[in-house]
Amino acid sequence: MKRRIFVSAIAASIATTAVSILPAAANEFPNKVIRIIVPSAPGGLIDPLARLIGDAYEKAWGQPVILDHKPGAGAMNGTDLAAKSTPDGYTLVISAVGPLSVNPSLYAKMPYDVAKDFTPIALVASFQNVLILDPKVPANSVAEFTRLARDSPGKINYASSGAGSTQHLSGEMYNALAGIKLTHVPYKGTMPALSDLIAGHVQGMFINIPAAIPYIESGKVKALAVTGDTRSASLPQVPTMKEAGFPSYSVTSWVALVGPAGIPAPIVTRLNAEAVQALKSPEGQKLLKAQDAEIGGGSPEQLKEFMATERVKWAKLVREANIKLE
Repeated sequence: MKRRIFVSAIAASIATTAVSILPAAANEFPNKVIRIIVPSAPGGLIDPLARLIGDAYEKAWGQPVILDHKPGAGAMNGTDLAAKSTPDGYTLVISAVGPLSVNPSLYAKMPYDVAKDFTPIALVASFQNVLILDPKVPANSVAEFTRLARDSPGKINYASSGAGSTQHLSGEMYNALAGIKLTHVPYKGTMPALSDLIAGHVQGMFINIPAAIPYIESGKVKALAVTGDTRSASLPQVPTMKEAGFPSYSVTSWVALVGPAGIPAPIVTRLNAEAVQALKSPEGQKLLKAQDAEIGGGSPEQLKEFMATERVKWAKLVREANIKLE
């Protein structure tokens, strides 16, 4: 009996100590370098957003923030690294819709569980795609392009930056809602795909708006519709897919700041507050406008709900289009 009481007393003492350490660690946060993993190569779309938030953390807390690029496996390498790190708020990742919402439906095996292995912190930004065509394609509206595709099932190709990307899934959603069959041609990145479109090797593609604008303005491609719920400020003359006859069409690419599961709530609150403030700052607004991006923000709880909704949405499309990746 005495032994059981003694062991119970030790267990209680350990539990009490652990509970007391948690708020202490939260109160002392941060007292060392913060690492923000960027799961893509340097120079990508995420870099300036990661630096914006990193600079805000440095300014607010006086601790250095490093950007650690860990590309590979469609951004899952860096995202997985964050999922398996210590949940103390010092390792975060700015990841995207693919690794955080789409990929569980595309891959039979995932290195992490998107619903259980992350602490949502803040939605950073969302981006629309735009449907562009080779100018030689005899269609100047989505309605005309849809009729052309219906008359030539499987004979019209569309490029993307890779299988499973939002560029790919934008096309698959169009296929599903329009009852057509565009043939998907995946490339290793946006620019190789765009180059082949300009060269006339493929007929169209869905592409992030900022990358397309110079080629739209020069007449090397023509824009038919944007994929989000509202028109783009950069392309106000281009209708949405909803306006073009597909009211349930909605595709946005987004990035979010998350960390490993189990980060103490007080630390999450501080990380969220500074990130949201950075996005709303004049510098943040200028950056997002230059990227033709919608500002993120919101609470960690809102991000958690949003990610769950996105998983359901993409799972339905992937299932109906029978898309599977190895």
